[in-house]
Formats: sequence, structure tokens, C-alpha cells
Amino acid sequence: MERQEQAGPAGAAEPGESPDAQFQAVVQRTQVLLLAGETWEADRARAALSSFAHEVLPVARRSASPAPPSAPPAGQLVFFLCRAPSLRGRAERLREVLRGVREQSRGAPAALVGVIVQPRPEEEAEARRRLEELLLEVFQPPASGPGAAPRVEVHTAVFRPGRPEGALEVKKAACEALREEPAARCPRLLLLTGLLALSAPVFTLEIHNLNILKGPTRAIRNIHPKDLKAAWPKDCSEITWNRVSGVFVIQPTGLHQFEVYCDLNSSSEGWTVLQRNRRDTQITWAESWSTYKYGFGNVHNEYWLGTEYIYQIAKQKVYQVRFVIHDSSGTMKYADYNLFGLEDESKGYRLRLGSYTGTAGDAMTSNNPSTVHDNMKFSTKDLDQDTYSGNCASSHGGGWWYSACYSARLNVKGSITWGSFCSGNCQASAILIKPASYC
Repeated sequence: MERQEQAGPAGAAEPGESPDAQFQAVVQRTQVLLLAGETWEADRARAALSSFAHEVLPVARRSASPAPPSAPPAGQLVFFLCRAPSLRGRAERLREVLRGVREQSRGAPAALVGVIVQPRPEEEAEARRRLEELLLEVFQPPASGPGAAPRVEVHTAVFRPGRPEGALEVKKAACEALREEPAARCPRLLLLTGLLALSAPVFTLEIHNLNILKGPTRAIRNIHPKDLKAAWPKDCSEITWNRVSGVFVIQPTGLHQFEVYCDLNSSSEGWTVLQRNRRDTQITWAESWSTYKYGFGNVHNEYWLGTEYIYQIAKQKVYQVRFVIHDSSGTMKYADYNLFGLEDESKGYRLRLGSYTGTAGDAMTSNNPSTVHDNMKFSTKDLDQDTYSGNCASSHGGGWWYSACYSARLNVKGSITWGSFCSGNCQASAILIKPASYC
């Protein structure tokens, strides 16, 4: 880490390191704005952006400490994708899109990389010149001196999908553009398709919980060109066009987008997976309130989605919940509750459950005040909201809706418990929700 900080404010690697390593360093510390300033059809523009994101951007742009949804962007690297013909005949419309980006970025971004997509060899040099002039015209501050906007680094590159040398040229240009510019840490990836036709919709993707992706963005099943929609699903039950379980982007009402695992294997509405754990997990689960709030782990296997995200999903509709438990021999049983909801953070994310049905036994709504979980606030090692004289979360290994202390304990390393079905030796667990079938 010291070597990266000494190398420059953008976190660039040492000069002897590869462009890939340098690019990984600078982009991990910078918000990326990906813009298709084109007169392409929507599908072709999204296809170009998707190819660019998959081939150029690092496979894991995430932060160990996710920012809250309200955190503003503090620095940007803008990739502006366009075609050579548009630079000749559609320059004014390209200007309009870039001016919109300038407004969205609250002034001048840290750096601009103009990317010409698949130019013919004979038009490449002229296209580079035109594009650089256009970017400088819109973003270069007109004056210098006290109070003037900082100088914007502008570079150009050529990108040819499927050609490794094209991706390498783009990475080199980005490293050059950011070499002298500070870049802010931001765990969000913002993909903006700004289609030039003024009547065309603008598609945005701002994922705030990339920290749990642990893999390439192409693993997200609904950001591929054929699946992109102007309106994102509010939960997994609204995914009807891609009935294969996996990682999807959703956007609850009034909130930004984030990723979840959707269980779509059943014939009914899709389940949104809130939690998954295994006895041999590498996750400690002994995390702070803020970490539980925004989620942690690996969305492909064991993870906690985040109490704030769970609350935001569950307040949209009337939901039911399923707790899936595997005992020490691998036998799977479930506990369904016909109502599931959380109160907001100011009320401790208090849990509200309905009536039980299932095969695993009711370990959440018992009449024993010492072990009940329904109507309990969420507690973590640094925020004790249980009814016990001590701190159940600190004593028993993970955040949960404790009373004094538990009958069920799923957020724990190595000793998962669900009532009498498996006490400390459960093999695995999962928590899933979907809209209640009776509503």
C-alpha cells in the first residue's frame, strides 16, 4: 500500500509494472463514468458499453468499507465512447451529451479518455484529433488563476471489441490521464448510456454494493445488452425474462440499484436471497453495525445483503419469508412465515414476522421471552439492542435479532443453530423473501 501511495495521488503502480497493474490501481480508487455519446440504436450502444466494461474494466472494483447510499461522488474518470462518422457529421449533438455529463459530474471530472470504437484505419488519426478538440472545448476551463476549475487531462484511444491490444491502449490512456490527478475512493460503478436522440431514454446503473460481487461484472445476469431495461426490477419476483438463478441488479422504489442473488429455479415468483451461510464459511460474521447495514461477504455463496437494503426491499410490498436450514447430515427443511418486514434504522431494524408453517420447526416466534426473535431489534457487537443484561451479539458471534439470547442463530461462523432441528451443527442456512401470495 505504501508503494502505491508514493507512486502518485491516483494510486498508480510503479513505472516498471504492467499497464494492467497500473490501470487496476488507479481505477480501484476512482469513480468511473462510462458514456456512449452516439446515434447508435439503443441495443448497439448498450452492446458497445457492455463489451467495453467486460474487456477493459477490472473484474473487482469494490471497497472494503462500502459508502452509504447518500455519499456523493468526489472524482471521476470519464470514458467517452463514440464512432468516427459521428465526429464528422454529429459533432453538435455529441456536444450536447458532453455538456450534460459536465453538469452531472458537478464541474470538471478528474480525467477524460475519448474512445473511438472500431474506426477504419484511414479515419483513425482524424477521428482522434476531432475527438480531443471536442472534449477540450466542453471540459477545459476557459480561465486560469484563483477560483478556476482544475485542468482536465484529456487522452484518446481506439477500442476494437475482442482485440486485446484495443483494451490495452485504453488502459494506458487512462493511466496517463490520471497520473497527475487525485482520484477519490468510491465503491460505486456508474454506467451511463447517454443516447444522443433527445427523445431516447437514458439508462443508468449505479451499484452501491459491489463489495459483495467478488468477481467480474459480467456475472450480473441483467446488465448484458439483451437484458438491460429502462426500469430495473424492484425485487427478484419481477424477473420474468431470465429464469436462471444468479446475481441480478434490482432497484427498490426510491433507491439506487444494488445487486442480490435471485433464486429463480422454482415455478413460482423468484425469491430474493437476503442471507446465505455455511458451517465451513470463511466469513467471521462478527461485524460492526455499519458493516451489517450495507452488507458483506460474497453474493455467489455466503453473504449478508445488508439490513438497510433488506428494509428498503421489504417496505415496498407485503412479503413472506423462508428460512432454509440444512442439518448436520445435509437434510434440508424450511420455516415459512407469511409476513416479513423490518422497521427502519431509527427503530433498530426491528423484525416483524407472521404465522409459521414448514418442516424445520418454529425457532423465531416462540413464547419464551429469552429466545424469541420476532419483534426484536437487530444487535451487533458494537450496538447492543437485545433484552439481555450482556451483549448477545458480542458473546455469540454475529449480528442478529436477539432477545436474551437465541433459539435461532444463522449469522455465525461454524455453529449455525435452528431450534431443536440442529443446535450448533447445522450445515447451511439461507433467508429468502418474496411478495406474499395472499396479497
